[in-house]
Amino acid sequence: MDGRRAEESIMSEKPLGVLVVEDNPGDARLIQEAFRENVQLKSRVEWVKTLSEASVRLGQAGVDVVLLDLSLPDSQGLETFKQVHGQVPEVPVVVLSGLDDETVAVKAVQEGAQDYIVKGQSPSADLVRAVRYAIERGHAQQALLLASIVEFSEDAIIGQSLEGIIHSWNRGAEKIYGHRACEVKGKPISILFTTGNYKNALALITRIRHGEPSINLDTNHLTKDGRSINVTLTISPIRNIGGQLTGVSMISRDTTERKQAEEVLERSRAQLRDLTARMEGIREEEKALIAREVHDELGQVLTGLKMDIAWLNKRLNRDRPEFAVKLQSMSGIVDGAVESVRKICTELRPGLLDDVGLSAAIEWQAQEFKERTGIQCVAILIPEVTSVDRNRSTTIFRIFQEALTNVARHAQATLVQVTLREDAGYFFMEVSDNGRGITDSQVSDPKAWGLIGMRERALIWAGELKISALPHKGTLVSLKIPRALEKKGELVK
Repeated sequence: MDGRRAEESIMSEKPLGVLVVEDNPGDARLIQEAFRENVQLKSRVEWVKTLSEASVRLGQAGVDVVLLDLSLPDSQGLETFKQVHGQVPEVPVVVLSGLDDETVAVKAVQEGAQDYIVKGQSPSADLVRAVRYAIERGHAQQALLLASIVEFSEDAIIGQSLEGIIHSWNRGAEKIYGHRACEVKGKPISILFTTGNYKNALALITRIRHGEPSINLDTNHLTKDGRSINVTLTISPIRNIGGQLTGVSMISRDTTERKQAEEVLERSRAQLRDLTARMEGIREEEKALIAREVHDELGQVLTGLKMDIAWLNKRLNRDRPEFAVKLQSMSGIVDGAVESVRKICTELRPGLLDDVGLSAAIEWQAQEFKERTGIQCVAILIPEVTSVDRNRSTTIFRIFQEALTNVARHAQATLVQVTLREDAGYFFMEVSDNGRGITDSQVSDPKAWGLIGMRERALIWAGELKISALPHKGTLVSLKIPRALEKKGELVK
């Protein structure tokens, strides 16, 4: 218990917790009798014989002052005081000295003891008075220390009355706001607020008056030269010794530079997202262009070649069966090439995505994944989503493709389920599997480029993408994209 709490014990008639550390039973009994005889001071005296016993008791609450003999069975001299003071520096210590160790007692006072008493020479009244003075001096020292901490804090620490009149103003406040203490003491705290912010501050102070212990918020304050600065503010009650609310303290820290740095960083991130969106758009445009060129040009060539083989087959001399076999082989090769062209075009840019819509493309991709990997893939559309714009469709579809790729490579799953729905102005997609589940380290891996790419695609639309392990088994990928939002970049024009 610190000096302030000790003084409160005296003022409020609560028993004063006195710990006597003395190995001589006779001296200890005299001390106990001295406190019992003093009817003006309610006290609770405890007695221990060794430093180790004292250490255990001091580790508990309820000790307001220590009366300490420096010569104990397990500790001698100044080291005895140092150990007690080091354990509870906030508790006042009065040294009990014999005639032969008074010099050591004086050194203990120099080290931080509040007083010393020579055993056998001090009347009972002097002993109690020394304890009172020790507590008061300890309280004064604590108050000075606290005042020093407040005065030299880099944060602004301001005390005000319940009527909003400033009564304390530290150096941190002078530095942050520009007002000197002599200029603002006695003035209303409203000088730091705009009209709107001051009304909000009054409402917060009302909450403090109604018992709220403290309030933290970010707000704006005004400096002496009229500048508006960003601050983090803590509002707390000020109470007197009796516990009555007498004022309010405000602790503020100037966060203007931090806010500006955050804004610069956010602008940089926005620019990076715009660049990512633009690059993604260019890639999608190139994929679509390549798919069209391959389909139109190479498809036409293969179709013509197929027709020529059919023409030759009709005019083939039936006496040469080896020619027929060769032509049949060539026809099979052309059919394989046609299928490869179709597959390449589909992977570059699924025609279903543009022609029929996202729902059909999701169902087709699920079926194609099942045929390619052997993993069951179920698509659930609740209800069927058909009105997704082209750009968002591309984002959702590519994220779905990447999720399936991760399942095939890492999950060791036998079942994948995708749900797609629209609700309250958002598109939602969830892809879950029954595989081994993703770990936290894998989710946060800075080199997991596939996961990073999925998140970046979602961020282009101010969306959210969460990847987590399911409670029992498997992984869940959850995507949420707003339906109507100003685009941060074009995916597909």
